[in-house]
Parts: sequence; C-alpha cells; structure tokens
Amino acid sequence: MSELKGKEKVNNGDYSWLELLNGVEASTSSESEKLQKLTQMVLPKFVACLVTEMENKMMVEKESLKSCHKVGAEEG
Repeated sequence: MSELKGKEKVNNGDYSWLELLNGVEASTSSESEKLQKLTQMVLPKFVACLVTEMENKMMVEKESLKSCHKVGAEEG
C-alpha cells in the first residue's frame, strides 16, 4: 500500500485508518482488491462529510445574507 502521511489520525467515523487497512490486508493479498475494499468502506462517509460541510457553509452564507438585508433595511 502506498504511504499516507498522518494516517494515524484518519478514520471513517467508526474505525481508524490503520484498523481498516489491517482488516483489508488480512482479507486479501491483491493490491487492487485492497484498494477497492478500502474505497468502498471510506468513500461513502467521506462524501457525506463533504456534503454536510457544504450544506453548513451554505447555511452560514444564507444567514449572513439575511443579516445584511436587515441592516440595509434599517439604515435605509
């Protein structure tokens, strides 16, 4: 497996990267199967995390716009 810096800190929400990697390495010796299994385990939660992060950012921006409109209306 290729080296990942800081992998001790990476997790999928339930298991650390090293736990996932050790489990996959114990199940197969094929490099492509290892990568496929790791991707199937990690990718859905990674995407969900990105979506949540984007939604939170959009909510903050939306609230910021609302407050700007209120200030503008009060000044006008």
